[in-house]
Amino acid sequence: MRRAPGPVADIDGATFRSVVGHLASGVTVITCAVGGTPHGMTASSVTSLSADPPMMLACVNRSAPTSVAIRAAGGFVVNVLRAGQEHLARQFARPSDNKFAGVATTYGALSMPVLREALACLECEVCEYVDAGTHTVLLGRVVDASASDGEPLAYFRGSFGRLQRSSEVAAYLAVRRLVLDGAWGENLRDDELVAATLGLDRRSVSQALKQLISDGLLTWSAQRGYQSCPFDPRATQKAVSARGVLEAGVIAVALAGVGDRELRTVARKFVRMDDLHSEDVLVDVDGFFSANVDFHRSIVELASNPVITSALDRLDLGPLLARTQAGTTRCSGELIEVQRDLLKALLGRDVDAAIEYVLAYAAMAVDRTRELSGADRFSLVRTLKSGQVKMSYSERWLDKVAVVTGSGSGIGAATAKWLARNGVSVLAATYGPNEGGEEVVQHIVESGGKAVIAFGDVAKESDVEGVFEVARSSFGPVDILVQAAGGMSKVSRITDMSTDEWDRLQAVNLRSAFLGIRAGLPSMIERGWGRIVTVSSEAGRVPVRVTSPAYAAAKAGVVGLTKHVAREVAATGVTINATAPSVTVSPRVLAGYGERLESVMKEHPAQRLAEPEEQAAAIVFLCSPEASYINGACIDVTGGAVNI
Repeated sequence: MRRAPGPVADIDGATFRSVVGHLASGVTVITCAVGGTPHGMTASSVTSLSADPPMMLACVNRSAPTSVAIRAAGGFVVNVLRAGQEHLARQFARPSDNKFAGVATTYGALSMPVLREALACLECEVCEYVDAGTHTVLLGRVVDASASDGEPLAYFRGSFGRLQRSSEVAAYLAVRRLVLDGAWGENLRDDELVAATLGLDRRSVSQALKQLISDGLLTWSAQRGYQSCPFDPRATQKAVSARGVLEAGVIAVALAGVGDRELRTVARKFVRMDDLHSEDVLVDVDGFFSANVDFHRSIVELASNPVITSALDRLDLGPLLARTQAGTTRCSGELIEVQRDLLKALLGRDVDAAIEYVLAYAAMAVDRTRELSGADRFSLVRTLKSGQVKMSYSERWLDKVAVVTGSGSGIGAATAKWLARNGVSVLAATYGPNEGGEEVVQHIVESGGKAVIAFGDVAKESDVEGVFEVARSSFGPVDILVQAAGGMSKVSRITDMSTDEWDRLQAVNLRSAFLGIRAGLPSMIERGWGRIVTVSSEAGRVPVRVTSPAYAAAKAGVVGLTKHVAREVAATGVTINATAPSVTVSPRVLAGYGERLESVMKEHPAQRLAEPEEQAAAIVFLCSPEASYINGACIDVTGGAVNI
């Protein structure tokens, strides 16, 4: 039966965008070329139209320059972005005279630009243009297509991300439980062994391992494979707080309409937990925390929403709570009583009181984890002579601000994290997005530290000044500079080196150190305190077999610059020192050495490469208040490879 026609309500643009925003989509970059000039724009409204003949449909804003160019070119390329390419989506979404800067491209069958690093590419000849509203719908016949392994970039509610399979969620929870249960061993050093142990597919396990590295629960190195990290009680604190927020939301929305049967289930769960302690002693530690998780899960289940329950399950609080409690069977009677009050409020359907108690419990539980772990405390050491209280290593750094260049990976990333753990506010500087800096900042912030990111070319004066301005506006004057940016792209001989390559390596390694020191030094001198650490290289100290002469010369120049400036500032309260690392594990190093890596390790006295944290240890010490009389030094952090 057809509905009788009636008036149609108007929907305003804001409402429409909000509703349509619930559609998840992939992300593509549409490209074309006219007269040899490339054009491109980000587009998410792209889909397949037909398999026979193969056709694509793309919707583009009619006023966009790329849309105009497509009409002139008569064709376009759909470049499907892969997970992790958010920077390309943003780059092609912004107005710019050169959207293709730094983007690797090739030209395909239609002589149009194809993004080399895209997940998939489809070259299309336009069959029809359909104008609708502010957009043009392009109907294109596919003339060539290619794809590679990987996951697509996804877009939902204004944010980029990746699609996650249920098998990946299961693998993540299984591997995480293995880590938190303390069952990680040498037999689990690679993804194949972990997958075999758990009976899961290797691809899902590999993704889970990467996520756990991001979570700070695992590390990876070429020599040791995957290793579990020392337990950080802040993971428990964050999970407990997150659970409290979930419960409060469920209570606010669902409690008034919940039936007696569901509330009786909650009460039974509490009784089971209550039976597993006697006064302030836990009868069964693991059983108690399992029951605690079940009790609070039953509260979240009152919403009858599997998405919310799944979010709670991903916190996997049971092993976190048990591991925080490790070594003691003592429990807090106050925590039990506030949960008893919570249950009474739930049974009485008192929404306001239940929310108050559930948030109070979460706050008390966080305090309890701090009490058990000793975290967030400052040790106070009394000097015997004066009886004065001296601040601990971390506390004396609480008001310090650091700029760390090259902080997207390797030594710079390890240094930024280590400084942040000591209470230093960190600006993590990288050349551009998607170089790891965002992950470093996220790790610091989620661990309770302070950090922001800034992008810029360390060899460009205006960019360096901009980095320091971001630091000043975010945290205040800069006290610490770690000049970790630098590197070389390939091994070469002097007779094979171009002038451009020589200049580029001098710029990124030596000019960058000069610009950073010059930008940071004045305010340090003015305030009478500062620490600058430049990162040179063993190649700048002694001849090494696998390097570039331009790189060696630049790094030797860094040492010379450091020693000269140290003499200039010796009486100001500012120190400047250098470290000279040997080859250190990083994604770039592993990729650059390739098959030569094993021979490099065998030739090294330590029979292995350095870990980034081992390099960061020396740098962080030189940044510390305790290193006040070390000035103009170059510390060789080479595992015995350099002794001069």
